[in-house]
Amino acid sequence: EAYLTQKAEITQEEAMQKAFGLRYINLRKYMVEQGLVDAGLEPTQEDTEFINQGKCPPQLLMDGTHFTTIGYTLVGKLVYQRGVSLGYW
Repeated sequence: EAYLTQKAEITQEEAMQKAFGLRYINLRKYMVEQGLVDAGLEPTQEDTEFINQGKCPPQLLMDGTHFTTIGYTLVGKLVYQRGVSLGYW
């Protein structure tokens, strides 16, 4: 199967967090928990359904896989902020 089940995905995320600590950014978790808020967007019913399933809100995706411009802007800001907090720049 090409896609991970949600349980396998979470297990993989936990392994990455354990291996890389603060250098690992869990984009799925961030987009689910904070993405719409940081983007200043109100969740649609579809967004809420996806969020309740632990999936990225569709408003932040352009084709179900790739982020929209807003989504990529959030990623850039998140990476920058993490880099600052880790003293990379």
